[in-house]
Amino acid sequence: MDYYNLLSIYHATITGRYKAGTELDDGVLQNSKNQVDTVLRVSVDENTKWETLKNNMLATSEDVEAYTTGMTDFVKEYETFVKEKQDEIMNELDSISERANAVTEQLSNPAGAGSAVMEGDATDGTVVLSMQDTLGNDILSLSDMLGALSEHQSGVIDYTNNIQQSVNDVQEKADTLNSNWGKNVNSTKLVRSDVYGVLGNAFGGNDTYVYDYLANPVKISGDVPESKAQNIPPVVILVIVLISSLLIGYFSHHYQKAPLLVRGALFGILNLIVGLMISLFGLNVYSLADDQAVMWTIFTILLLIASSAIIRTAFMLGSIPGGVATAALILFYIAPLLDLAMPNFSFNDPVSKVYMSIQYGTGDLFALGIGALVLVAAVVLAVPFVVEIAKAKTEEGEIDHEA
Repeated sequence: MDYYNLLSIYHATITGRYKAGTELDDGVLQNSKNQVDTVLRVSVDENTKWETLKNNMLATSEDVEAYTTGMTDFVKEYETFVKEKQDEIMNELDSISERANAVTEQLSNPAGAGSAVMEGDATDGTVVLSMQDTLGNDILSLSDMLGALSEHQSGVIDYTNNIQQSVNDVQEKADTLNSNWGKNVNSTKLVRSDVYGVLGNAFGGNDTYVYDYLANPVKISGDVPESKAQNIPPVVILVIVLISSLLIGYFSHHYQKAPLLVRGALFGILNLIVGLMISLFGLNVYSLADDQAVMWTIFTILLLIASSAIIRTAFMLGSIPGGVATAALILFYIAPLLDLAMPNFSFNDPVSKVYMSIQYGTGDLFALGIGALVLVAAVVLAVPFVVEIAKAKTEEGEIDHEA
């Protein structure tokens, strides 16, 4: 029961049944605001998630920059090293080729050496030994060159192994980058789920105060800006409908002795023409979409028919009911204007709510408003027929009594 009592007080305060600025109003709204502030306040867990997301973004940026710089330096260094080794290997190959050609020439053409032996002392083997030493030195030099070439190739192989190790390091850095990116995505998902969880509690329900509070831009301090959008009812259209319905009702009552077909045609044509003119005026004043314009026109015509039918039927019943109906209709249509002009006056006008639903919202009250107007118009238009039937039966009863 206490909980139901609190809900009733909260609903009465929000819907404006109590005057704004009272202690009850301020207390309930302050309590609601404190609850909303509690929901919107950044918790320690949320703050940790935001800091983790920020750190991961910085670490990811640093990893990408270091990876780019390292790869650029590595490519330049590897290109320089390979070019130097390639030049050294080409020079060694040229020297080896020249030395091999010389040794091959000596081995394949011993005639020159033989003639030297023949010209010298036949018993002296100094020249042969000298040629053998020269050839042996050339072969040793050729072997040294092949060893240096092998060392250069080993250096290239070792550097290639270093390249493989660098590739493995790059793979590790790429794995770290993927891990940081995954952490960023997870943190973003957590923040998104928190935001949707908060807004989902207010969207689609009856907590319009909470939803409007959450939908407004929020300052860093958590306060809502003072400026709020205010939906103003179309009081000009309401005043025009009031005047037009009074005139049509008086005019239709003036020709009440005309035939039924003439009265019906006159009443319908007047309401249709005047309703279309009022709707066109409203569409020029207020910018509406195509579907909103159709709903605006239909509701205005039916509102004019129901209002003029009330005046016509009231005056048909008598001057006193007609005067009461006129005064009540004037107060009903002037109440939204008084609500805007007088701060201490509050009135929930259903017609204004339907108009504002069409103008500012999705038109969810349009069907309900149309149904109510059709019901009122049908009841009011049926009253004269019921009265005529009752009078006819009364007259028949009097005639039978006199007979």
